[in-house]
Amino acid sequence: MYLAFALVPEKVALLRGKPLARALRAALDASKQSAEVDEAGDDVKVRFPGAAFDVHPEEGKHVLVESADLAGQPKIRSKKGLADEVRACARRIEVSGADDPQMDHFNEYLSVVQALEMALPGVLLLDPREGEVI
Repeated sequence: MYLAFALVPEKVALLRGKPLARALRAALDASKQSAEVDEAGDDVKVRFPGAAFDVHPEEGKHVLVESADLAGQPKIRSKKGLADEVRACARRIEVSGADDPQMDHFNEYLSVVQALEMALPGVLLLDPREGEVI
């Protein structure tokens, strides 16, 4: 399963629904990636041939608690400024996709993550399972 967190610091606007879909669509178009981008409430689905990725904004105390846990991971903790930024984030956007054991759709996954970074400059992209920056 693909999973990435884009932690959203207070200085960055947390987009949801249509604004998030528009921003992702523009970023994917700018990088010449052909994908369908649809919103469903606050969430966005990005579809490529054979693969789909969910983009889900979240905020609240549970995100802050999980951010503090991530900040304690060795690869993040070793970078003091980064650890402090991660620890302070109570907002994030999750990118997830189905199991892909052969990694046939890894490039599409990276396209979505990079589009999110382009659409929301200043987000902190992390792999929550590895506890490291993407």
